[in-house]
Amino acid sequence: MKLRKFFQSSRFIIKLAIVILALIYLSSCNKAPLIYEKINASDVDDKNQQLTLHNNVIVLNEESLDFLTVDDQKITFSNSVNQTKNIEIGSIVSGSKLDGSEIINVFAKIISLKHEGDKLIAETTVPKLEEFIKEGRIYGEIDLNNESAFNVSSQKAYFVPLGSLTKNSSKYRLNARGANKGHAIQLTPLSFERNFSILSEGSIPPFQNVTANISGGFTPKIAFDISFKEGHVSDFKVNLFLDDLALKATVGVTGKVKGVISPMDFIDIPVLPIVLGSTGLILSPTVSAGPYIEVSAGGRGNFDLAEVYGDANFSLGIRPELKLNLQQKAPTIDTVTGNAELTPGVRIKSGFALFFTAIKISEVGISGKLSVKNSVDVTVGAKREVHLKSIANSDASIYGRIGTSLFNHDFERSIYVGDFTVYDKTTCF
Repeated sequence: MKLRKFFQSSRFIIKLAIVILALIYLSSCNKAPLIYEKINASDVDDKNQQLTLHNNVIVLNEESLDFLTVDDQKITFSNSVNQTKNIEIGSIVSGSKLDGSEIINVFAKIISLKHEGDKLIAETTVPKLEEFIKEGRIYGEIDLNNESAFNVSSQKAYFVPLGSLTKNSSKYRLNARGANKGHAIQLTPLSFERNFSILSEGSIPPFQNVTANISGGFTPKIAFDISFKEGHVSDFKVNLFLDDLALKATVGVTGKVKGVISPMDFIDIPVLPIVLGSTGLILSPTVSAGPYIEVSAGGRGNFDLAEVYGDANFSLGIRPELKLNLQQKAPTIDTVTGNAELTPGVRIKSGFALFFTAIKISEVGISGKLSVKNSVDVTVGAKREVHLKSIANSDASIYGRIGTSLFNHDFERSIYVGDFTVYDKTTCF
């Protein structure tokens, strides 16, 4: 009897331990990992994209593409070659070729065929995603700027030439000759400079207690990672890199004040659509940002906070992540009395929608800020000491939807990084 009770209690303890471990695991999954380390957009994996396609998919080789012309829903091969002999009704053909400054992109399902001598003429329609892709992964590996945009099927766009595509264990190269290769899509650099002032409250007439100038900028880059399973998007992640990040503020304080200044207008960064090879997939980004400053002071002084520089990486997806690498040059502080907290920063709003032809099939986005709080304390004794400590922090809301209305997963996440010391020094006068 005692032995039975022992085993029963042992089984209960084991079950309880399993439940506790499961709860710990689930709670850890809901928390975004915070990593402080040097990051770079060029660290993105540079292996070929791999997709497993359906048996009726034909990835056109260069020989077939040389004889190809496209006219709306009609495609014509002016000469029959070995590969085109395999095309039949129900086949899906995919391929890209560079014609002058234009990329001709073919992604079509054959619905009728006609032979005129050596010429093959096909009427087509747009295939469904699940008819094309079984499973696999596509991720961005190209460095572009405005000069390397192409006319893709008569529309201005960035073009990402995909690497190897796998079909029945046979590999075909999907080429976009002339497209630059790199590691992340580089967008137009953003720069800003704003002059601010904060008026004191309660005085008539009001007078200025704070004047501030904030300047800086960054180069936004994006890298994407899309996974497919059973013909549908199973995961979608975008990395938003803020490279060459610089933030500088000059502040003059002449009394007790507390306030936040933030311009209502965000600076929009123009981004063209990004065509992902000849897959029917298009990535449509919107990126905007704007500077702001928070001031809380109980003294007077002129603060040249010098420059905070480095980079940041917001990983947007079901499991968001933030990596920061920031440093600060030595500031200049004159005629200081009392104390002050001065926090210049950047607000960010960005969204990334994934389309298959004209249908949105996934999206991720971010709304947040990145800032550096500068705390200045003056101690008057045998010597006057000024202690400056700069702490970087960032908080953001991440949202997204993976898949279409029938196969979708909506999510919202928050990421926060605080108490990341950038500068800490005491100066005696």
